[in-house]
Amino acid sequence: MVSFQVGVILPSAGSGERLGGNVPKQYYNILGKPLFLYAVEEFLQLPYVVTIVLVVDDVEKVLGILDEFSIDHNKVLVVSGEQTRHRSIRAGLQALHKKESPVHVVVVHDAVRPIVPAGLVEELVLAADQHGAAGFTRPLVSTVVQGGEDGFLEHTLDRATHFASETPQAFQFHILTSAFSKVLLTCILTWMFT
Repeated sequence: MVSFQVGVILPSAGSGERLGGNVPKQYYNILGKPLFLYAVEEFLQLPYVVTIVLVVDDVEKVLGILDEFSIDHNKVLVVSGEQTRHRSIRAGLQALHKKESPVHVVVVHDAVRPIVPAGLVEELVLAADQHGAAGFTRPLVSTVVQGGEDGFLEHTLDRATHFASETPQAFQFHILTSAFSKVLLTCILTWMFT
């Protein structure tokens, strides 16, 4: 049983380029609701989740959708996404940091993945509490190759020793914020000295 507070970051600022079409997939209407709302509703049902941060491309549009579906703004924050996924997650962390109720574990999950089994999330959160971080993986099915600098195939990776990482992923809040601080510092130093 989870006995600590958990925050959730749902990146949802993507453009949907791979899907094609004029509407980013987070806004696709599925059975009367935008796709991202299903993940929000699933996490809202978990009693240990105190804050959900939606990181989006259009704050006003998403706030309007949340109002339309009577979603509590005290529990769901909406912040602007950044140019990249990792910067958007950092924006979500900053929003969680400003909340009065500190969280012990933060879950990062793609908002466009609507199926969030509560039992698996609880298992994940407890594992992050115990080990610092946790995530789900699955065996690779496709062949993965590594290319050389010349653009030619160098070798095939052994599928038995590699896995595909999936969301949700969970981290102790202080570990994830520390990691993002180090990445930011590395990026700044690289920019300054190159």
